[in-house]
Amino acid sequence: MKTMKFKFLALAALTCLSTTVMAQNIKGYIGFGGGSAFSSIKNTSTGNTSDYSTSSSVFFGGARINENFAVEAEYLSTGDFKDTGVHLKASGYGLSGVFSKPVGNWTFSGKVGLTSISTKLSATPGYVLTVPADQTKAGISFGGMIDYSFTQHAALRVALSSYDYEAGAGALSGRMGTLNVAGVFSF
Repeated sequence: MKTMKFKFLALAALTCLSTTVMAQNIKGYIGFGGGSAFSSIKNTSTGNTSDYSTSSSVFFGGARINENFAVEAEYLSTGDFKDTGVHLKASGYGLSGVFSKPVGNWTFSGKVGLTSISTKLSATPGYVLTVPADQTKAGISFGGMIDYSFTQHAALRVALSSYDYEAGAGALSGRMGTLNVAGVFSF
C-alpha cells in the first residue's frame, strides 16, 4: 500500500511539474563552432607538467527555460595534443545548467555541469605505449560565454570552458580548456 501511495504522489508531482514547465514557453537553440583547446598535462609518474594546445570543435543544443536559465547539452572534440612519442586526442559530451544575464543585444552567461571526456593515446613510430590507450572520465565542467544577438534567431558566441580528464589509466591527468567561437540559432 505504501508503494502505491508513493507512486501516486510521484505521478502527481511529475504532472504538476510538467504542467508548470510547459506553461513557461521554453525556447530551443542549437549551435556549432570551433577554436582552440589547451591543457597543462601532468605526468603522474614523474610529476612533470607540460603545456599543450590544439584545435577544438563544439556542437551544442539547449532549452531556454526563461531569459536567465537554460539547460544545455554539448559534444566537443579536440585535435591531437602532441608530445615526444605520444599523441592525446579527447572528445566528450556533457549536460550543463546555464545562468544568463541579457543586456541589450549582449548576453553574459556562466555554466556548470557534468561532462564525460574520452581520451585516446597513440604512440608515434618508434615508441610503445605502456598504459591503456583509451579512457573515459566523468567530471565537473564550467565556463563563461558572451553572446551577441544579430536577430531574434541568430547570435555569435565566444565561450571559454574547462573540463576534467585523465588518460592512460591515470598516468596523465589535468584540466582541458577550450576557447571557441560559435554560431547560435534559436527556434
